[in-house]
Amino acid sequence: MKYFGCLFVLLCVFIGCEQEKRFVISGEVKEADGVEIRLVARNDVGGWDTLSRTTVENGKFLLKGMVERPLIALVDGGRDFRAVPVFVENVDYQVWIDRDKPMKSKVEGGRLQQLSNDYNRGRDSLRERMEVVRDTFRLARREGDQETCALASREFERLDSVRKDMEVRFLREHGESLPALYALYRHNDRLPFERFRLLYGSLTEEVKNTPYGKIVSERYRKAKITSVGEVAPNFLLQTPAGDTLSLYGIKAKVKIVDFWASWCAPCRVENPHMVELYKKYRAYGLDIVGVSLDVKKEAWVKAIKDDQLAWNHVSDLKGWNNMAAQLYDIHEVPSVFVLDENNVIIGSYVRGERLEACVRESLGMEN
Repeated sequence: MKYFGCLFVLLCVFIGCEQEKRFVISGEVKEADGVEIRLVARNDVGGWDTLSRTTVENGKFLLKGMVERPLIALVDGGRDFRAVPVFVENVDYQVWIDRDKPMKSKVEGGRLQQLSNDYNRGRDSLRERMEVVRDTFRLARREGDQETCALASREFERLDSVRKDMEVRFLREHGESLPALYALYRHNDRLPFERFRLLYGSLTEEVKNTPYGKIVSERYRKAKITSVGEVAPNFLLQTPAGDTLSLYGIKAKVKIVDFWASWCAPCRVENPHMVELYKKYRAYGLDIVGVSLDVKKEAWVKAIKDDQLAWNHVSDLKGWNNMAAQLYDIHEVPSVFVLDENNVIIGSYVRGERLEACVRESLGMEN
């Protein structure tokens, strides 16, 4: 009898352990009956693995499975709603999906998920305060209230500094975790390299070797190519006249590489400032090469003439597939770089006052 009693206890323990090794995601989503839901995760070869799938019934769904190690997965409803990230461990989760307001979707359950939720709540609260200050600034500017504009601007900069400090602290304290990795992954591709380096350096090698970590590492590699202190990649493209021109073939004390396009409204707004800059410092050794992401030569040439851009221009008329844009990993225009006479980058993604200050300093002029 004792033998069977011990066997029963061992069997219960074994079953309990097996149950603990599974994840169960209970979800709710309104007006989505019949929609197929999948839990998907990136794999090491760049594809996606399906961990579980089900169908919404009466506004609810259930996903079950087991993972060998914690991972970042997405509750994916295809075109019916934006995918919701979940830090999957072998525990129970509750997911509430808001199809109309994706930012309002919620996930609860698991240590890693809780860590991410706590960070996101602090970040989102700060972002809401920054939006209020931004609205105050816009209203004051329309009304010509310079004093309120100045106050709002200073407050926005203060809150932005707090946001950045919060981000750095989170990655430094939890750099071994998937939530820290995902926080960095969610950044757009224009994160300044010096800041990128600071945040990326907080991650452990283990998380860098995960599927999302490899994506972030590749972004880091590309960002470093155009960081201050690196030699700018050379390129060879055609001018509007059909001649071939290389970046290194342009000899100047300081060079500006301006990625732009005729269809880019912000570029056209910036062009008058670039014209003034060229006129002001050309005699001191400044030259500019405009790299167009146009696809139609007529529009490109017309914009050069209309905006009076009297410097070097090149393009291969391949749009975003422009060879130079690929080398420099350009994701938006305008994107402006400043190079010294040895083609070393001394200004990366600079505009406005920062651009002129960079040019003046490079020319040895006092600011």
